[in-house]
Amino acid sequence: MARIVPSTIRQFIQDEPALANCADQDPKKQPQLGHLQAFELSALLHLLDAMPEELMPTDPDRYMDLVLGMNAIKHAVEVWRSGDQKTILKPLKRWGGLNAVALVMKGLSAAPDEAPALTTKGLPFIPDAADRTALQNDIAGVERAIQTGEWKAATVLAGSIIEALLLWALSQDAKSALGAAAAPKGKNDLGRWDLADLIRVAGELKVIGNETAKQADLARDYRNLIHPAVAVRRKMVADRPTAFGAFAGMDLIAGDLGKHFAPSKP
Repeated sequence: MARIVPSTIRQFIQDEPALANCADQDPKKQPQLGHLQAFELSALLHLLDAMPEELMPTDPDRYMDLVLGMNAIKHAVEVWRSGDQKTILKPLKRWGGLNAVALVMKGLSAAPDEAPALTTKGLPFIPDAADRTALQNDIAGVERAIQTGEWKAATVLAGSIIEALLLWALSQDAKSALGAAAAPKGKNDLGRWDLADLIRVAGELKVIGNETAKQADLARDYRNLIHPAVAVRRKMVADRPTAFGAFAGMDLIAGDLGKHFAPSKP
């Protein structure tokens, strides 16, 4: 099933001739909508129902715009199906002169196409909001890939998240990381370290536990799947076990880092 995101719906409204004028937020250009647009409005409702909950507007006013617009459209479509074709979706003063579809457009105007699912593991130990959100979005991407059986995407992305999390963790005390016995010689920039180096040093410094290090190490080689030539040469194949193994390593590392960087209690 296709993943429906807010930009998908905005584009549908803009491209559909029967609804295109509704994309304009100018109250003077708002069309009236009637039973002749029932098919297009039903399709719009279908797309809205398919949009994941985590992509709903987070701003209360925009969320209310979306809810009002959706319910007005649903009511009109139900009335038309009952045989009453007189009902019209008109622009309303209390909606700023917009009609129901324009209200939906307004509600989705700033809605993101990417956001972690409500069940996605949080990363409260990462203080930078942008970095935290980016990693959470990637974790959500791994979860979606596993749900849809995209084993290579899940394996490679989980491996990259493992690398990003460990690089962030060791960067918090780069001096100790560079001085560790397992640190690679001649590489004084953590960004140049291989994933194997990051795992070994993180384990040595007790940033992650032994079992977590072992699980992460199992997923390490499959980062090479992103390089087709290497994957072919080593005859590497991504499948369900590699995806779930990489996911487990990612999940364990996030859990260990949460404990390691948890604020100390007074």
